[in-house]
Order: sequence, then structure tokens, then C-alpha cells
Amino acid sequence: MNWHNSTKKYKTNVVEKNFEPKWNARFELKITDISKDVLELILKDYDRGSKNDPISTYQIKASELVPGEEIDKWVDFEPYNNKIKQAGKVHLTFQLVTDKPKEEPKEEPKEEPKEDPKEEKKKHKHSKKEKKSKSEEVPVAAVVEVVNKPKEEEIVEGNTLLNFKIVECKDLKAADLDGNSDPYVKYFYGKQKGKTEVVKNNRSPKFNNYTAKVTITEDADTIRFEAFDHDFMGKDDSLGFIEFKVASFIKGEVSDKWYPLKNAKEEEIGQIHLVFHLDDVNAKPF
Repeated sequence: MNWHNSTKKYKTNVVEKNFEPKWNARFELKITDISKDVLELILKDYDRGSKNDPISTYQIKASELVPGEEIDKWVDFEPYNNKIKQAGKVHLTFQLVTDKPKEEPKEEPKEEPKEDPKEEKKKHKHSKKEKKSKSEEVPVAAVVEVVNKPKEEEIVEGNTLLNFKIVECKDLKAADLDGNSDPYVKYFYGKQKGKTEVVKNNRSPKFNNYTAKVTITEDADTIRFEAFDHDFMGKDDSLGFIEFKVASFIKGEVSDKWYPLKNAKEEEIGQIHLVFHLDDVNAKPF
């Protein structure tokens, strides 16, 4: 979700394999122009191997919100394009919040001794500046809540590990003249990388649950896995790759799945079996 004319975007966690996802995500968004700002929410289908597909959209005009009034309702999203037949409904809670400055209690005037006229002028000028600063505009914020999922635990740089297992591959392409391949898998996350052993003459290799981990850092948000055919005489040929956004993993949960390996043309050319577990440094993996 984001305000039109704003580059800053917000998103909920991914809920996998669910037509009725629940989030409980809460956002506070600052409004810059209440007469023009429009909040756009886009519902997307997450895809680990390619671009996320937009499903439907809904807009909230800041000018139509009543300050202080909380709205809690199911809203009908509009299809993102003509190919979408079912746009779905989303349960939203939103409220326009305005912070007003507190009024200071009025004090009874006290008689003070007469002062020099020059000193009086200085005080008068100073009090004018104070009044001006108090009358400045107070920021307005919209609070938007997408209902019903437990709060996401914070991913702290240096204190969070992504543990994973490279279990096996299958249906890899034949890179050698004899109709086989000598595959291995490499992973890349920022400056951290590693690889499995080579399995000779096998298009469905097993890597003995090769286990590794990377430390989450701010300068890298994607981990890549790529299968290669080991070649003794030349450059190793790619047998397909897949990439994952670290933000797509749910902290504390173990994911054990098969994923498609694709080439540069986004064609599926094999599959890879991976296990993931994102958690704190001191947590027991898997």
C-alpha cells in the first residue's frame, strides 16, 4: 500500500496457499495533503521465482475520512485488470488521527512593577515569536489496519540467521553428450556464498541434506540458489536458478518444499528441494 505521489510503500507478511488469509498488520501513514492524498491498496499473489502478480486494488481518499472516526468493515476490492474475474473482499480498519496541541491553563494577571520601555519592547517581540510557533500546523496521520494475522517478529541485522538445507534436485537438463550431468548447487547472499559437493552422472542428484546458514544483513535482501553442471575442461553450465526475498520468510517457521529452477528466459528447466528456517542466532535450527 502507498499514497499516490509517494515512493514509500508498505506491505503485510505473505500467507502461503490460502484463499482466506489473515494478517493483523497495522500501519501509520503520514498525510501531506489531506485534500489530495489517496491511499492505494493492492492485493498481490506472491511468487518466489518471478514477479508478484497483482490481483485487485482499493483506494481510500483522505478527504473522505472524518477525523477521529474509526471505520471497521469488509470492502470490495476492484479487479486489477480485465483478466481477473474474482477480486475478493478485505477486512479493513482505518482512522484519521489529528494531534491537537494541548491548551495551557489560563493564569490570572498579576501586577508587576513597571519596567523600562526598552525591556518591554523586547519582551513583546519574544512573546510574538512564541505564539507563532504554537500556531504551526500539526501533522495528520491515517492509521490503517489489515486484520487478523499475528504480529511479525522483528528481523534484526546480525542477530538473525537464515538456516537452510539443499536436499536434492530432479528433472535437470542433460548438459553432457552422454545424456547426463554432474550437478552441484551454489548459494549467494550478499558476500556470503557456498556450494554442495558434485554428484556425478545424475540428473536427479541428492546432496545428503547439505546444511548451511547466512547472517541477515541490511545490504542484501535476496538469496539465490543456482544449479550447475561441473565441467572439467571449461566453464560450468547453469542448470537453473531461483531467488527468494528474505522478507518472505516467517521468523520461527520451517518451510520444506520443492521449487522450480528457471533459466534466463523464465522457462522451468528442473526442480530443487529446499528447507528454510529463519530465526534468532541462538535458536535451534529446524
